[in-house]
Amino acid sequence: MTSPDEPTPPPTFAVGWTYSTRSIIDHEHVTSYAVVARTAKFITIRHDDGHTSRVGVKTGDRGEWALPEGSYSMAPVIHADRNRTPTRPTPADHQPAS
Repeated sequence: MTSPDEPTPPPTFAVGWTYSTRSIIDHEHVTSYAVVARTAKFITIRHDDGHTSRVGVKTGDRGEWALPEGSYSMAPVIHADRNRTPTRPTPADHQPAS
């Protein structure tokens, strides 16, 4: 337990969690990204369509954030402190190792 004087650590991305964001163009469109692997500076995410990509993690005063589709003017942004839900396993997660 931390004392009231100790600052709380900023939120970080974690494996096993899905982070969602709304489109800047269509507020009804929500895109989700499941974190499947993590290093100190990168997360590997599984996109809604099933493909995976490795994305750099940035740190700000509110915690970690990332640009899962790359950097452009209307790019989606995910934040470690927002819209986080546990990841549901996919059929690929249950394949036996060969």
